[in-house]
Amino acid sequence: MGSEEIFKLNVPLGKLAITWFNSYSGVMVKSPGAILIFDPVKVSFEECVRANAIIITHEHLDHFDPKLAKELQQKTRAPILTTPFVAASLLNENVKALRVGDSTTIEDIELHALRCDHP
Repeated sequence: MGSEEIFKLNVPLGKLAITWFNSYSGVMVKSPGAILIFDPVKVSFEECVRANAIIITHEHLDHFDPKLAKELQQKTRAPILTTPFVAASLLNENVKALRVGDSTTIEDIELHALRCDHP
């Protein structure tokens, strides 16, 4: 399932639809009330246009494209949720830094920032 199919999908209450939208890191999550984009790299604007939020998990370049992140934020007006390090590099009022243990809600999806190690 690609981004076009997930946009058209009717997701029942209490369920999520999840799809990859690039070949390695980008994930789209759709609930009945929101679309979240995780790690948009090497994707088109059209694939992200309906995002309620953009989540950047960490600063590795296969997960974070600074230029694309800024462009997507301007065009979608979606907030960017990310690490303090990435947030500092974006310097925008619509960027929220999440630290381990933080939680936030986007429409009907609750996100929890967890500690993890990625080599």
